[in-house]
Amino acid sequence: MTLRRFLLPGMATLAFSASALAQTKWDLPTAYPASNFHTGNVTQFALDVEKLSGGKLKITAHPNASLFKANEIKRAVRGGQAQAAFTRRSAPRWKSCSPPRACG
Repeated sequence: MTLRRFLLPGMATLAFSASALAQTKWDLPTAYPASNFHTGNVTQFALDVEKLSGGKLKITAHPNASLFKANEIKRAVRGGQAQAAFTRRSAPRWKSCSPPRACG
C-alpha cells in the first residue's frame, strides 16, 4: 500500500515533466548568403535564444534562400510554414523626426 502511495504520484510527475521538457524548434529563413554579416547575426541570435531558454527553443537559421525563395519568405511566415524570418524589411523603420517616439 505505501509503495503504491509513493509510486503513482511519482509516475504522474514524470509523465508531466516529460511533456514540459519537450523542445520547440523554429525555422528562420533568410535570403542573405551564409558569409553575410546579417546571417552571422541571425545565427548568433539563434544560439543566444537556445542558451537563454535552456534549450527549450531551438532556432535553425536557413541562409541563402535555402528553405524558401527570397520573395516567398514573408508569405511562408504569414502562412505558418516558418516561425520567424529575417528579410530586408524585417527591421522597424522610423520616420525622420525627433524624438523617434513622437512620430506616432
